[in-house]
Amino acid sequence: MRKKKSRYGEAESALRTFVVFTRAYRQMNQQDVHHIQSSGLTHAQFAVLEVLYHKGDLRISEVMKKILGTHGNMTLIVQNLKKEGYILHYRCPKDARASIIGLTEKGRSLMNDFFPKHAAFLKDLFSPLNDEEKEELIRLMKKLSGLD
Repeated sequence: MRKKKSRYGEAESALRTFVVFTRAYRQMNQQDVHHIQSSGLTHAQFAVLEVLYHKGDLRISEVMKKILGTHGNMTLIVQNLKKEGYILHYRCPKDARASIIGLTEKGRSLMNDFFPKHAAFLKDLFSPLNDEEKEELIRLMKKLSGLD
């Protein structure tokens, strides 16, 4: 029996790869968002807190670059995190035009409690892959995105 010829020709492999990648990303991202929401935070709020938790106080522009946020969205996120008492917001001593944000004790306490749970969640999310496969996936994603 002859295999049916694809109407997409040589692009079929790329199309199939893209569809599988997109579906996997959406499924995993949905699970990630749901897990983060269990902490009472939005995905974007958690991203800001996570950066500050690991990097310390940063200019808002640096946080935006790290989480790929937009200025308008970041303003709202910062306002809400500040209102909840998770972050502090102050002017840069070296450049009064720049704003810096950092974790408050309440924010650090939240992350001390929640981040290990989130790390365990991610470990479970990637548990179908062994360490070698995870490293290969990282290598391939960096290659695909031009980050290697």
